[in-house]
Amino acid sequence: MPLALAASVDALGEAARAALASAPELAVDPATGEPAVGNVRRSGQVVGCYGSSYAHVNSVGYSGHPIDVLVVVGTDGRIMATRLLSQEEPILTIGVGPDALDSYVEGFAGTDVRQPVRILQRDGTIPDAVSGATISSGVIRDAVLRTGRLLLQGADTALAAPPAPDVLPTWDELVSSGQVAVRTIPFAEARAAMPDVASLPQGEGTFAEIAAATLDDANLAATLVGRQRFDRLATDFAADTRLVLVAARGVYSVKGTAWRRTGVFGRLAVVTPGGDMPLEADTHVRLPAVQAQGAPEFREIFVAALPPEAGRGPVELALVVDKTGEGASRVHRFTFAAGATVDGGSAGSEILDEPLWMQNWRDATPAIVVLSVMLAGLFAGLYVSGPVVRRPVVYEWLRNGFLVVTLVWLGWIAGAQLSVVQVVAFIQAMLTGFNWKIFLLAPLIFILWSFVALGVLFWGRGVYCGWLCPFGALQELLHKIGQRFGIPRIEVPWEVHERLWPFKYIALLVIIGLSLQDTTIAFKAAEIEPFKTAITLHFVRAWPFVAYVVALLAIGLFVERAFCRYMCPLGAALAIPSKFKIFDWLIRRPQCGRECRLCATTCTVQAIDPIGRINPNECIYCLKCQVNYHDPNTCVPLKMRARRRAEPGQGDTP
Repeated sequence: MPLALAASVDALGEAARAALASAPELAVDPATGEPAVGNVRRSGQVVGCYGSSYAHVNSVGYSGHPIDVLVVVGTDGRIMATRLLSQEEPILTIGVGPDALDSYVEGFAGTDVRQPVRILQRDGTIPDAVSGATISSGVIRDAVLRTGRLLLQGADTALAAPPAPDVLPTWDELVSSGQVAVRTIPFAEARAAMPDVASLPQGEGTFAEIAAATLDDANLAATLVGRQRFDRLATDFAADTRLVLVAARGVYSVKGTAWRRTGVFGRLAVVTPGGDMPLEADTHVRLPAVQAQGAPEFREIFVAALPPEAGRGPVELALVVDKTGEGASRVHRFTFAAGATVDGGSAGSEILDEPLWMQNWRDATPAIVVLSVMLAGLFAGLYVSGPVVRRPVVYEWLRNGFLVVTLVWLGWIAGAQLSVVQVVAFIQAMLTGFNWKIFLLAPLIFILWSFVALGVLFWGRGVYCGWLCPFGALQELLHKIGQRFGIPRIEVPWEVHERLWPFKYIALLVIIGLSLQDTTIAFKAAEIEPFKTAITLHFVRAWPFVAYVVALLAIGLFVERAFCRYMCPLGAALAIPSKFKIFDWLIRRPQCGRECRLCATTCTVQAIDPIGRINPNECIYCLKCQVNYHDPNTCVPLKMRARRRAEPGQGDTP
């Protein structure tokens, strides 16, 4: 597998000159150093600098392949130009036109890298993601902004971080040195300050305990938020922004709940000569814990940007307690100083926000909730399927309704279609160095794969193929519509049907084998899957791809789920571990396959052989055979039993 390296120094300089060709007054200096950085001058004065995203932030895509972008940033913090230098991400190579990709990359020109990502997204100042490559677009966006901030930081020596100490100070040492300020408000003090608030409990205890530190020193910031987080993850703050770490515990929340509506923390403010300035919620980043050794456990921990009015000197915070709704006549304030400023330069440009995968999970919260409900319902329905399969009408409504949700919401809206491409990416990660963060970039895909891994142990491949595959749902729904219009259903002769099964396994082995040599070729071979065309790109693709999908769907009108049966490499990949499923909950009768072949002839994918056995490698767990099993009007053995009981002398008619 070829590996791309960051662009050479000469190539980097040439790319910068080409990117700035529309501004002939600008001169581009050769790039130097490691990683290489070059200056951009106007009339001899430095007005910007440029560098490679791969060299600076090791930008890689979902498949783990490099994506290298030239970033030219001005001293004012705005991107002057961006150009795609190289990329070996197969997902971007197949199905995404180079013009669309170049347009996206170059669309970052004018973006202010000093602004938080959430502010840029809110204001619409960054380009929209490339259709069909949302994850890779996010990777590129993250790489451009991170690289721009690092370049901007390096352009100003005042922002350079001091050398890291060999031994990090403990929490107690930080508190005793004044770098972290701790303010404890016991109930006694709160009662004395707010005698008009009747709801305060009597006795001992802590009303609120707040620890705060201004992160003006890079080493202090790394100690408090974690060195790995500080050194490696993307920053979400402007280069000249001062930051404060706040950690709190006690019965009184420093954040409250109103901030979700107002956008500011009304309970925590910065004291300025012009009055209290509440911290903006849009700029805050939650942290799981304070990383300093010996730090206590806090209920609320976050980093937030200080308002410009705070200046560069010591910071005083105010805890605001508004109890006017409880009969109190005023707002109470408890003021305290944040940790003292320490020489060493601003760390504002280096404080690292949530990694890209965390941003993706936060942004996908509504979809995650919907998917979780969907999966919980499916798990419950399959785990206790009896009440459903005993009611054919209820089953049909639930089955068809679930397939519609899978196709429309999960597939076309949420874009959560699993693919053999992800199987290849997982294998490559196992061979080249596994990194969970790459797979966490796609929250819904990650959740689906986790659920499928569990479901395969219970029900085999059917938990996904039969219920959660958008393209499978599309095939089945179209086939059912075709049946309503009288399109004949073709039952493939068993001898032919059985010999067509291996083709999907051959396709899987070919794709995996090619991936060991060149993943780009493997991903091209993975186009045997029509998922990208039909689901991800909504049929908006070159006509050969669309014609291929239409042909598959046309065949599926006659042979139900023909692609699933004979061609799907993902189905083959899921069928292999299905051999080890723990449970076999599909019940059969002794007459199945001998006296009756109704289930075999009506099976969605002909997974039942002529003697009535269900092949777990092919079964998609649609439960149609279980509905037949319990339906006295459909199941032949049940009808024969009822007929015998109805005969004179054979018992009462049921």
